[in-house]
Amino acid sequence: MEPSTEDRFFSLGCLLVLIGVCAFGYLALSSHWAYSVAAAGLIGGWSLLGRRRRRCQHRRHLDALSTAFGPSTRPVPRLEETHQYGFPYFTLIFASEAELRRAEASGCIAAFKKAIHSQYAHVGGKQNPFNVDWAVHATYEGWKPSVTSFVRSNQ
Repeated sequence: MEPSTEDRFFSLGCLLVLIGVCAFGYLALSSHWAYSVAAAGLIGGWSLLGRRRRRCQHRRHLDALSTAFGPSTRPVPRLEETHQYGFPYFTLIFASEAELRRAEASGCIAAFKKAIHSQYAHVGGKQNPFNVDWAVHATYEGWKPSVTSFVRSNQ
């Protein structure tokens, strides 16, 4: 998979739509109501482009997941996608700890990380590049973190 340039084009599109909405809003207040209709159309088009972009990204992520885990490795883990600090964040949730260990041993998680890295290698700057090891986390159903208490006992 090659890195996508959709994100950068969409950012430029967002900037252009914002400038257009501001300009039409000013014209609507100063002259004619038709400009406010055009501003509403721009906002609607902007939201539709955003939905289409998210749908395409989700499809690419699911393709990377199915490619990494292949048809022979079943079941495929559940994928949760979020964004944190401007970067995508993925959580692979397996049904059990044994399935997680099998996927780690067979290299499926590493293959998924490689596919995600190829999609998002262009994200971030020189001081803060995209790090796939921070972006992809694998866990299993029922996992509970070990809690360490820092409270001193009165003994």
